[in-house]
Amino acid sequence: MKVFRGQAFETMMLVISVIVAIAILGALLGILGGVGGGFGSDSKDAIKDAIKKLEQRGVGIETKEKVDFNPGSALAEELVGGSAIAANQIEIYCSDSSKICDPATGPVSFTDGSSSYDVKKKASGVLVIKKLSDKVNYVICIGDKEKLSAIVADCKDRTPTN
Repeated sequence: MKVFRGQAFETMMLVISVIVAIAILGALLGILGGVGGGFGSDSKDAIKDAIKKLEQRGVGIETKEKVDFNPGSALAEELVGGSAIAANQIEIYCSDSSKICDPATGPVSFTDGSSSYDVKKKASGVLVIKKLSDKVNYVICIGDKEKLSAIVADCKDRTPTN
């Protein structure tokens, strides 16, 4: 004897297959997102993201590896956009002996302690952003990706001037 299934059964099977397909797609995108293809994030976006994370956490250090510095200027107002901090509450420093922000030949230029930077030509580097516990101030250290541990140590020792 043949068993007949109704339209509700077929619809339910379709819904289940869609849910399984979405779960598989989510797992694959998670794996591909973790690989990252070796490309870095834009420096402005990386700073905004780090500031938001540190605002939520309240204190600490956030490290961003594989950051792309694209030609143009990054003003403090852009870097703190969407957060509760003022533009004068961030200070940017070049980590010692970093080629990326060497005043004479580096592609990224700024004055230590300033709140904006200018990129002459595309470059890759790292960012270390520190939020102090007793103040709302943020210290942003820029450096070469090969010297990450030295940049983290340098940024931990920095004290903002404002």
